[in-house]
Amino acid sequence: MKYELKKEADEVMTKKGNVRGDVLRDHFLYVKEKEGEEGLKEMEKIMEELGYPLEFNDIKVLEWYPDAYCGLMLLLLKKHFGWTERDIQDMGTGVLRYSFIVTRLLLRYLVSAEKLLEAAPLTWRKHLDFGELEVVEHNKEEKRIVLRTKDYDIHPLTCVYQKGYYAGLFRYTVRSDNISVTETKCLHKGDPYHEFVVEWD
Repeated sequence: MKYELKKEADEVMTKKGNVRGDVLRDHFLYVKEKEGEEGLKEMEKIMEELGYPLEFNDIKVLEWYPDAYCGLMLLLLKKHFGWTERDIQDMGTGVLRYSFIVTRLLLRYLVSAEKLLEAAPLTWRKHLDFGELEVVEHNKEEKRIVLRTKDYDIHPLTCVYQKGYYAGLFRYTVRSDNISVTETKCLHKGDPYHEFVVEWD
């Protein structure tokens, strides 16, 4: 098991691209919420043992870090801590309450989904130095939004995480607690990009 985990961790950490420290900080905070201080320390210890040390207290929210760390943390939550994909999707929603970036975004664009969607691609570029977020469709009558992410290839678990993230984000603007997010295209399944369909009642 340790060999397999090391092998998977090494593969994840070869992925290129950087993210602001705020995102990694939010991951750690959510782990702390669910697994306690002990779980947080255990996460840090395993990452160090795998050869990829990162400590929560050292993270600077506006500095750049390899986004592969996000994929590594999700991998460890599933393989070591026993989290289900449902747990990881819930994490995508749950981290929103910690996020400095998202708080600023929502405070500025909370008035409508249109404003949020207009700002989303620019916000992506400010906080990731790779990949691209594109708004493909926003149909208010059919209550449907289609988002596409290109050149974002970290780990399949990040797709699960993003489903929860988009569900949580748009809950504030479409004013609905009944939101579903479906990934209809996936880079990890041979498609040229990821595509997420957000629908609500």
